[in-house]
Amino acid sequence: MKARNWLRVAFLLGAIVDGVVAFLMFIPPLAKLFWGFSHFTREYRFALGIGGSLMLGWTLLLPG
Repeated sequence: MKARNWLRVAFLLGAIVDGVVAFLMFIPPLAKLFWGFSHFTREYRFALGIGGSLMLGWTLLLPG
């Protein structure tokens, strides 16, 4: 496999993983299920929203 194809595969896998994590960050009950967090303060939800937005943006940029 050529280096260019390996790079495409790596970016695609990165986009998939980032998309899944962003999805988990937007839905705290799913984050609790997957990561085991049980205490979501208002501030923590705000941070997850900001982080999830950045992850989603990165997810959309990677495959392009």
